[in-house]
Amino acid sequence: MKLWTIRTDGSSGDTLAIYTDEKQADAAALAWCKAHWFKDQPCPDDWQQAYAQIGDCEDFMWYEEHEIDDTDAIAQLTKSAQAQLADLLHQVYQMQGIFNDDDGSIKRAVEAAEAWPALPGNDGEH
Repeated sequence: MKLWTIRTDGSSGDTLAIYTDEKQADAAALAWCKAHWFKDQPCPDDWQQAYAQIGDCEDFMWYEEHEIDDTDAIAQLTKSAQAQLADLLHQVYQMQGIFNDDDGSIKRAVEAAEAWPALPGNDGEH
């Protein structure tokens, strides 16, 4: 089982996000790069190119891929997390449209939650 982590350290503190889908991790890394982009030309669509061009600044990002053994404990934690995410997604689906999502953060959070494999009750309909 693979997991991707993105750790950021900046003026707003140290954060760690865990992803079960590489595309979601890449999208989050690119969003971070775009938020820290300061050059005149547009930010590249590849987060690695963008991060290399950002260069030295006061904020940092670490992107890592991890291979995790699929043990019984991991399976139980995954099942619990999937059930909790399903409950949270149900609530978010009910509240869609109530909150402004101009920056796309709610959409990205929902997509990250939906990316969990075999999410109970996640039939794509909301």
